[in-house]
Order: sequence, then structure tokens, then C-alpha cells
Amino acid sequence: MHRDPVSSTRNRVLCATVAALMLCGNGPALSQSSSPTQTPALSADLPLPEALATARETLDQAWDAAPITLARALFIDGSSAGFGLFTARETAVFAAGKPLHVYLEPVAYGFQTTEGMTGYRMDVSYRLLTPGGQVLASQDGFATITGSARSRKREVSASLRFAFEGLPAGEFRLELTVTDRMDASAGTATVTLPFSVVKGG
Repeated sequence: MHRDPVSSTRNRVLCATVAALMLCGNGPALSQSSSPTQTPALSADLPLPEALATARETLDQAWDAAPITLARALFIDGSSAGFGLFTARETAVFAAGKPLHVYLEPVAYGFQTTEGMTGYRMDVSYRLLTPGGQVLASQDGFATITGSARSRKREVSASLRFAFEGLPAGEFRLELTVTDRMDASAGTATVTLPFSVVKGG
């Protein structure tokens, strides 16, 4: 009896396991020395040079006006250690049974300020597809990118790990969708990463 290889693959891939780690790019605190004539009050923002203050205001306006976007989305070697801290894979060819690691950098996501803390929240969904568009596995909201700080945090990244059990050799596509949960008007950002699976290795 003839068996549909795509249907068989879909049934096996449904047991895929996915792990996600949100990395915000936190770094060491930087000290700032005041000029002799500048005595900052507790919890007060220090004045910026006019050109820099104008640039920050322009960035805020452009950020708020734009829809959520992915500035980076790529396969990496292992997990990311933080914002911008990753090693890009040279190829998108994976040995059967090996996990896939993906690095994301969203921009233009929304913020909400509550009790002096400015927060952000995004959900990540995925679909595993054949080249023809058939869905082998999917999950909505399988990962959340969230955090808060005293000011707008723009250096946010996510390190995602996928382990698809029973995936045979062949060509596939990993579709990732990031949905802004703080600003509905920002919408969603979607990216598709083609990859191949080979036997052995």
C-alpha cells in the first residue's frame, strides 16, 4: 500500500519540542561623572546636548510611527549570549536530529509605562512548512519577549531553539511571526527562514 511521505512526516513532526530564551542585552552599568557646575537631583534625568536630545526625540517619533519589524533574523551556532552576541551559521544545512537555533532582533515594538516602569511584550509563533506550503507543525504564542526598565529599552533580542523529532532529509521553511502585545496598531512581523536537513552528521 502506498503511503504519503508528507503525511507521515507531518505526524512525526507534531512531537517537535521548542524552547525559547529571551535575551535583553543587559550589560554592565556605566558610571557618569557630572561637570563641576552640574549637581543632578536624585532620580532626575541629566540634560543632553541639544543635537542629541533632538535625535532621540526624532527616533522616538519614527519608532512609534513604524510597524513592528525584525531587524535581524538568522540561524546561529548555539544560543545567543545577549543582544548582538551570536555566531551566525555559515549554512542553513542541518544534520537530522540536530537542533536549530535562531536569533531575532525586533524593532519598533510598543511600550507602556506603569508606575515609572516602561515595559514591552511580544509573542512569537512559528510554523514548519514544506517548500509547497504544507504545514508540518505550528504553535501560536510559544515564546514571549518581555521586560521593563526606567526608560525605553530598544536593544532587545530573542534566542530560540527548535528540536524537530523525526524530521527526514529534505527542504523546509521555518516561518516566525512576532506579535506586539503592547501596541495593537504596531501589528505583526513575519520572516521565513529556508533550511535543509541531511542524513548523518
